[in-house]
Amino acid sequence: MKITVEFNLPDDIHEYNSFKNSEQYKMCLYYYSQWLREKIKYKADELSNEQYKTICECSDRFNEMITESNIDIYD
Repeated sequence: MKITVEFNLPDDIHEYNSFKNSEQYKMCLYYYSQWLREKIKYKADELSNEQYKTICECSDRFNEMITESNIDIYD
């Protein structure tokens, strides 16, 4: 499959930059999800109950947002 993407620069500079950096955005989301997972799974004993609850809520909401946006950070 071959795809050609065209931008009308400088008018489309924002769209171009988003497209160009999309892999970095995805990797940032992936690393953030792993950081949250690590805190919950491996560092829970270092957290207060309130911190643990907050991180779990953040992780749940993050995963909901990823799912709702149809983003697969694992492919």
